[in-house]
This record gives sequence, structure tokens and C-alpha cells, in this order.
Amino acid sequence: MERYDKAAPPELGQNEGSLTSTLRTLLFFTALMILLPIGLYFSSKAYVFEAWNEGSRQWREGKQD
Repeated sequence: MERYDKAAPPELGQNEGSLTSTLRTLLFFTALMILLPIGLYFSSKAYVFEAWNEGSRQWREGKQD
């Protein structure tokens, strides 16, 4: 006869910890996928494109003189 000890399911506590770890990882990367693009949009709008617009205003003012 074969022994079925090797195919025994893991203990409930060990499986629950694994599930919690998986859910934390899932929520972390879900938050990154949402917050990172939004944060990059507003930070680039505030820092990169404001300086870009200021440079074009100076060029226009110099051009009109």
C-alpha cells in the first residue's frame, strides 16, 4: 500500500500566512499602478512643463521688442 503522508495538505496557519502575504503584495502593486502614473503626471505638470512655459514666454517677450 502507498502512503499518502506526502500529499497531505499544509496546515491552515501556514496557508493563511501565505494568502495574507499574497494579498499584501497584490494590493501594494495595485496601489503603485494607480498612484505612480497619477503622481508622475502632476509632478511633471508642475515642474517640467511650468519651466517649459516660462521659457517660451521669455522667448515671446524678447521677440516682440
